[in-house]
Amino acid sequence: MIKQYQLKDGSVRYSYIAYVGIDPLTGKEKRVKKSGFKTQKEARIAESQLLLKVEQDGFFDKLDRITFEEVYKIWLEHYKNTVKASTYARQKAQADLHIIPAFGACYVDKISLPMCQKQAQEWFKGYKKYANFIGMTKMILDFAVNLGYIHDNPMKKIIKPRKSSEVDEEEKKKENFTAVKTCKSS
Repeated sequence: MIKQYQLKDGSVRYSYIAYVGIDPLTGKEKRVKKSGFKTQKEARIAESQLLLKVEQDGFFDKLDRITFEEVYKIWLEHYKNTVKASTYARQKAQADLHIIPAFGACYVDKISLPMCQKQAQEWFKGYKKYANFIGMTKMILDFAVNLGYIHDNPMKKIIKPRKSSEVDEEEKKKENFTAVKTCKSS
């Protein structure tokens, strides 16, 4: 339902209130209110996009927002029971040093593919074990998907950074040269 209202400066804005379903936890009707649209058409388009998203994805309560660090702490309790103590300690230390500073304060539903891709590039530039950081972040976000906090895992869609093949070819040439040099001197 689109409504028109007036601001203090006299300009007109539009808002809508949309019924999005019944909250499965409380059993009460859930409505979403958005305002600040300059035209009635903008408000109608935004309302229809919201209703389409609810129809496709089902009821998704934004009140259950949780940060990456909170998901990490829950995941850590489960992860502890699946690996040896030494592996757990090493992975926890790496996550605390590298992953939590990058994503800890972010809400999991706001972590996007570009954020993940940028962070993977930064890890690639600075650390040899960057793939481990990417893998652990993937596991934590998969856990958030399983808990229902997000619909999909953006870390699964990144393009993993790799060393260029030119560098590998140069290294092979150097190795071959030193091997030939060693053979000749013997």
